[in-house]
Amino acid sequence: MKQDPNRRVYRREPQPAARQAACTPTRRRKKASALPLVLALALMVALVGTLFMLLAGSGHAKAKSNATRLLVLDDAWSASLLERSADADRTQFLQDTLTEAQSYGADGVLWTARTADGSFLFRPEKNAKDQVSQSLTQTDRLFHHYDPLNELIKAASRKGMSVLLLPTDAAGQVLEKADLSQCAPALLHTARQHGLLLCAQGEAWSESVQRYSSCSYKLDNDKAVYLRCDSSGPALAALMEQQGFDRVILGSITDLRQDSSNAEMLNLLLQTDDGKLPSLSSAMRDLSISQQLAVSYPTGNVTTDTCFLMGTSDSALPLRIQGGTVGEDAAEIQRRGTKGVWGFLVSLNEGDNTFTLSQPGGETISCTVTKPAPSSSGGAGRISSDGSVPAVWGQMVRITADGCASALSEYGNPDTIASTLYTGATAAVYNSERFVHSGKYTYAYQLSNGSYVLAKDVELLDVNTPVPTLTGGEVSYDALTRCTAITYQGGTPAITHEWEDNTLTLTFLNSSYQGEAPVSSGFITDSSVENLDDGMGFVLRIRFSDSDPLFGWTVDYDSESGTTTVYLKHRPTVSTEANKPLSGVRVLLDPGHGQDDNGAMGSAGFTAPVEKDANLAEALAAKHRLEQLGATVMMTRSDDTFYTLAQRLQMVNELRPDYFIAVHHNSAALTSDLNENGGTECYWFYTEGKALAEALSTGVSAATGRQNRGILYNYFFVTRSNICPSVLLESGFMTVPAEYENCVDQDMLWAEGGAIAKAVLQCVKAGK
Repeated sequence: MKQDPNRRVYRREPQPAARQAACTPTRRRKKASALPLVLALALMVALVGTLFMLLAGSGHAKAKSNATRLLVLDDAWSASLLERSADADRTQFLQDTLTEAQSYGADGVLWTARTADGSFLFRPEKNAKDQVSQSLTQTDRLFHHYDPLNELIKAASRKGMSVLLLPTDAAGQVLEKADLSQCAPALLHTARQHGLLLCAQGEAWSESVQRYSSCSYKLDNDKAVYLRCDSSGPALAALMEQQGFDRVILGSITDLRQDSSNAEMLNLLLQTDDGKLPSLSSAMRDLSISQQLAVSYPTGNVTTDTCFLMGTSDSALPLRIQGGTVGEDAAEIQRRGTKGVWGFLVSLNEGDNTFTLSQPGGETISCTVTKPAPSSSGGAGRISSDGSVPAVWGQMVRITADGCASALSEYGNPDTIASTLYTGATAAVYNSERFVHSGKYTYAYQLSNGSYVLAKDVELLDVNTPVPTLTGGEVSYDALTRCTAITYQGGTPAITHEWEDNTLTLTFLNSSYQGEAPVSSGFITDSSVENLDDGMGFVLRIRFSDSDPLFGWTVDYDSESGTTTVYLKHRPTVSTEANKPLSGVRVLLDPGHGQDDNGAMGSAGFTAPVEKDANLAEALAAKHRLEQLGATVMMTRSDDTFYTLAQRLQMVNELRPDYFIAVHHNSAALTSDLNENGGTECYWFYTEGKALAEALSTGVSAATGRQNRGILYNYFFVTRSNICPSVLLESGFMTVPAEYENCVDQDMLWAEGGAIAKAVLQCVKAGK
């Protein structure tokens, strides 16, 4: 560099140390401040901390806590989370879980945030390294820490959902409300960090309904109450509506993945409910269970060695019995219910048996049960005839039984029903068998297919009555009942059927057909007609579309015009209308008995609701529930009226619903300890009704907590139509004291009604 000659350079010469000291000024210089250095360090720490938080993604999110529909993330779900090692996979798993929860109707999730071994799946601020599951920390680095709970809260916040925690102890076990003091401190600390509520299980509301209470991290309780019933959505909906609750736990995510019908039904009922449920009291004639000490059964003499005494009492006082075969030492009567209805099995001696019932601090009554001495019989008298006569070979008969008659494989055995023949049908007789039926001689007429009809169910036609010849075969469609009808002119021949896969084979007995087979359509894909030899009849075979299969069939006869109409029913399907999955589905409910026909007397006697009342109340509850789901519901009776079995069956065949359910309640012989009995069962006759029977028996027993006695085959008259699945439901036993109380309770009646609606929905979805 070029030197500037005018520039002065001042250079300080180095001096000896002594001189330096001598030259040091006597005025002390001000010490330099450390504040800038501290601020710089603080700023650096803050920047590093911010960078760390950004890299780790562990900023504490705040959670919403106003959910009304919670889904439990159970241990199996937590295990699935741990199977994912990459952060992106875990986060996607959490997001997918929340989307799935919303599909079940949930607006929040409830989680322990623990692994099966008790380790935390979140990061408490203290001792985090020791408390985080090793499976999550195996890839941890300085700037990498993954917190599933925090990620779940953030994802839930974006979806407008809530996250609540199940309180757990140090070992990871879920705590009940009474044990909240044992909650793990780290869990409480994390709840405070995120603003999370905890939700602890409390006392049971009923046998199937559990009550939960939410609380804060300070363990302040009862901020909100949630009800949970994994076994029956209809029962939970009924309780919530009757008691005014609006918060519910839908169940665990693993269980809902296997069967979401309970949560679905619960959400449907609550979404479509327009307020508190209507009262069912008028259906039970406003009768109630008396608290007066009384004996309702027996009301007369008893011929058996044992007798199940039943009656009412003051539910607040103990009840005792003594005397008769019980002895002078009073025995305590254990009541299984809560409304005072009681039952007690006693042995009887021949003659009068007097028992005394008492309630300390209340009433005392006496009851005398008489067991008559066995009477001597003078022997059987002469058997008379019912007036029937044998038929001439080939003579035609017409079914005159009210509603329908049974064609039997064995004429002396009513259990051997080969087919159902409807009123007005005709057939030829090829043999007559005389036998004793109901204490009188009668005849059974054998038809061309080998089955028998009883003389009491038919009339013999003139021996010159010809075999009918059918013509026409005109096809039409009824949109209301979704039935394709084939109408024939020229006679009313009896029809038997075989239904296999998607092919229906109808045999028209002792007749012939002139014409063509039904034309193929979207419903009928193929058909054929074959006349049999020697006037034995003709066979109609129809094949149906796999996409629109046959759902049921029936036949209607008009004897005056000689017209035979075959109805072929299309399958109902689930509607796409929002919250109305049963829109377009038609259901016929038949409350059994009515008017002077009480059905089974309840354990509380005839001054309390009896079977006809409980049947009507349950059917009305089911009607309301089904209509909430969009179904069209018809009733054989909607008040205390009576119809014969034949009239009820006629309604089924004329209305041609998609489902028919006869609603009944059961009874049992009063000769055993019925306190040990009870339960729900459902009867079917045609195979097509088995699925509906199974759904009803399972659903009603789950909704009420009663034993599921299963499904049973029987030939109840009202189940003899094959136009649709037709069943007879026995919801519970009127003669079991505690179950009787349950059967006439409004909460339970609404639970049963919802279970019936759920069963129909299940069957429509399954195409059964």
